[in-house]
Amino acid sequence: MSFFSFASDAGTGSDSSSADLFAWYAGPDLVSLVLESYTLALVTAPLVVVETLQEIQFHGKDQAPHSSELDAYESVAKEKQTVAVIPSLGSDVWRNIRTLSKSPCLGTLGLVKGHFTTFLLQTLSNAAQPFFEESLNDAFEVFDDTHPVTNLLSHVLISTVLSPLELIRTRLIAQSVLELRYYGPFHAAAAIAATEGPYQFGALYAPQHVYATIICKAVSSLLKSLSHSIIKYDLGLSREYNPILHTSAVLVFLAGEVFVSTPLELARKRLQVQSLKPSRKRKAGDAIIPFVGCVGMNNVRRYESFFEVIQRVIVEEAATSKGGSIDLAAAPTTSGTSKTPLATAGGYDDEMDAYLSAGSLNSPKKNADWQDLYSPSGSKRNLKSANSRNQSILTKYWKGLQSLYRGYWTRYSIRVVELAFEGLRDAGDNAWDI
Repeated sequence: MSFFSFASDAGTGSDSSSADLFAWYAGPDLVSLVLESYTLALVTAPLVVVETLQEIQFHGKDQAPHSSELDAYESVAKEKQTVAVIPSLGSDVWRNIRTLSKSPCLGTLGLVKGHFTTFLLQTLSNAAQPFFEESLNDAFEVFDDTHPVTNLLSHVLISTVLSPLELIRTRLIAQSVLELRYYGPFHAAAAIAATEGPYQFGALYAPQHVYATIICKAVSSLLKSLSHSIIKYDLGLSREYNPILHTSAVLVFLAGEVFVSTPLELARKRLQVQSLKPSRKRKAGDAIIPFVGCVGMNNVRRYESFFEVIQRVIVEEAATSKGGSIDLAAAPTTSGTSKTPLATAGGYDDEMDAYLSAGSLNSPKKNADWQDLYSPSGSKRNLKSANSRNQSILTKYWKGLQSLYRGYWTRYSIRVVELAFEGLRDAGDNAWDI
């Protein structure tokens, strides 16, 4: 046998062994997957940065005008540094991008912060999720290519395993370029493990982060499967025969999915930028480095649970259509005092205060009588005051609900871009094949 025939046989054997080695892989072509994932991460990076900063920025009355802490420990709060922060972000996506690009805390290059972490996250997720879904189908003897239950379980499982990458990305985006704490995804993982939690790298899988990831990914996967089923079976639309109607229906259902998932993702990001409490063996504040964010964050009171974040955002924060915050606290007067918004009807705490105010020696109405308090004009005045008080409460909570959706249009834009990339991937002539 000649040398060339031996070399040819060796090469064939090597190719067959490589094929056997990757026989378990059920996802797309690896080279195409890497190219697509990196391009998508780079294109959506500015939108991801805007969305993250919109959702972690605190818009309540106690917003700090300068640096913001991840922890509320007094020992750490005393060491806060004063740096410039990005002004309040509204719901306008492109205005926010211009604001961030001109900010010294971020700059133009700061709009691509975290894109490499996003690339790692998307590549690993798209590569591993089909394998786990197929394994679950084989384990439960499911003969459908895509089953809602196994699809949901595979997405939740992979998202939970890769949740530290999302935690790291949020921390990288939240920090200011003027005061860096993390210098990349790998350094961020090591720093979080060294400074937070009692179990080293177990801090990356803290229960508050894992529970939030499971809730968000389960709801997102469930809504996606539900919308796909309705479009395909109930509406009878397909991409091949009804391209326009199918795309329109997908965009409409996508808006509903984003509407439900946006408050949940906001709560998850608020928990991600809040470092873990020190272990019981440490003193309060030990191994906790002050975190200087590029936006004002909640540094008043820690969030203790996932749903507490949503509740407190509704109660404590308010929003305007063009950005900025509304002060829900008492309005100061010219004399330096404040007007309490919870005053009772008529502006008095009770009837005796009203009587004393009307009939006391300090009042100009020295001859006031009880009928002054219960006259028809006084009743109308009290009724108007009560109506305005009820209206202010409704307005406050409505604006608090709006605060949950500051990142809605940004998140929807990201999902539309991802949908366009999925269309390229599913096309007959795959644009990513090289």
